[in-house]
Amino acid sequence: MQNHRVRLARREDQNAIMQFISKEWKKNHILALDKEFFLYQYSTNENHLNFIIAKNIETQEIDCVLGFIPSSNDMQSIWLALWKSRSNVPVPNLGISCLKYLIEYFNVQCLSCNGINEKVKMIYEFLGYHVEEMKHYYLPNPQISEYKLAYFDEVPPISAAKLSKNTSLVGITDINQFKTLIDSNIFHQTKPNKDISYFQWRYFEHPIFQYELFAIESFKKISCIFVLREVTHEESKVLRIVDIIGDESEMEKVGLKIIDMLISRGGEYVDCLAFGLKLNSMEKAGFTLKSSQTKTVIPEYFSPFERKNITTYIFTNTLDNFRMFKADGDQDRPNINN
Repeated sequence: MQNHRVRLARREDQNAIMQFISKEWKKNHILALDKEFFLYQYSTNENHLNFIIAKNIETQEIDCVLGFIPSSNDMQSIWLALWKSRSNVPVPNLGISCLKYLIEYFNVQCLSCNGINEKVKMIYEFLGYHVEEMKHYYLPNPQISEYKLAYFDEVPPISAAKLSKNTSLVGITDINQFKTLIDSNIFHQTKPNKDISYFQWRYFEHPIFQYELFAIESFKKISCIFVLREVTHEESKVLRIVDIIGDESEMEKVGLKIIDMLISRGGEYVDCLAFGLKLNSMEKAGFTLKSSQTKTVIPEYFSPFERKNITTYIFTNTLDNFRMFKADGDQDRPNINN
């Protein structure tokens, strides 16, 4: 490490990081080509970027990058994102040095990563992290006779509780409505901690994707919020629940509403990729847990589309009341610059 300086990236490092991504990660990746999206994804303020970099003192080149995404302003909970060392750098553990710097710099309490490569699982386990497998829940449209995106060897029967007269599903259209409706305590029921500023940045201000937020209100109290994104491929679409905040067991109360929404929009299915949910919380809402014991195919990749099952792995430093969803970290983002 004597030949490298590890530090938090500055705004003037943007071009060098993007060039590094193009050369060492993927040439046509959106983060290598789209400067505005790069800044949306990784700019903290006018001075810094959410990257730790290791810069070679002699060559002045970046030899390792570690991107990260905080889930709240206090920087106590962080998702790792793009983590890569230059392929021809002989310095061992350069990436580990960047990780240690990140943890110490922000005094990170909850550290996790969504969508880790299966080939490097052993590395994370060696470092002492919990490596886990995400669960994939799905709810097919019962009124579709031919599924063009998913495949079902047998379409599962749908069973969901009726909407209680004391429960309603409230659509949230803007950040001001969100701030008015939401009690901040709802963010602290699970880990990692999220806050209003995160939701504003992640869902209301996303420059490319359109997200829909729904609040489950029971007895005039918001108990749960879920985030939905429509995804299309050719002439077909699916609805994806990409985030849930609050008590996910409340999803049971709006299962029929979700089915009605799926049918009215003509989607093939609703799915939810998640880890750590309460036992049977999604099943009681009408969802089925995807199993390797069947031939059912619920695609995970849409950019580009692949009609096959994908196993998604995560790591975390804590399992205590921990949740992970599709939109956590950098997994629910465009990969191609159109």
